[in-house]
Amino acid sequence: MKPYTELECDDLDIIQRDIYNFLLDQTELGSTDYKNWQFLETKKLITATPRLAKFFLKYGLYIRNAAVTILYEDLSLHLDELPVVAKINIPIHNTQGWVNRWYDVSAEEIANLPKTHNQFGSEQEDLSGLDINALPILTEIYDMSKPLVFNSRIPHSVIKLTATELPRIVASFTFINDPQHLLK
Repeated sequence: MKPYTELECDDLDIIQRDIYNFLLDQTELGSTDYKNWQFLETKKLITATPRLAKFFLKYGLYIRNAAVTILYEDLSLHLDELPVVAKINIPIHNTQGWVNRWYDVSAEEIANLPKTHNQFGSEQEDLSGLDINALPILTEIYDMSKPLVFNSRIPHSVIKLTATELPRIVASFTFINDPQHLLK
């Protein structure tokens, strides 16, 4: 499977605006200094953003969970927890000046990593002992401007390069029917 695939979205500007307004109006995220990963009330989000539901239906996808990543600084090297493999990220706000990178780490190396528990209590691989500067880069995408389906089981990071407007906000979605077919 490929690390990522960009998806075409005719209504991206409307979806971005609607999600951003949802964050400001329906959550505490706009009024506080939230960082990193925050889950959203999926049903409320879909109700408030009908074009988002239409976009996912175009690909035959049914949302399981919705979240946002809110970054002021780098998101360190990590793997997302199983069982989900393919996620879709949608750029919402201030994605210019950042790079998403996927790294070449063998399945054997991943299997031998120590395990830790993440902030949600789930067990996952601990990549903190790997030297990110010594890892070969598989691929990268600068200034994410389109929705991406990506393989969350390939070690990846998000690096702030020249971003001047903060925070970077990206909406992230998992699905009942994991869209691995979009990564072939």
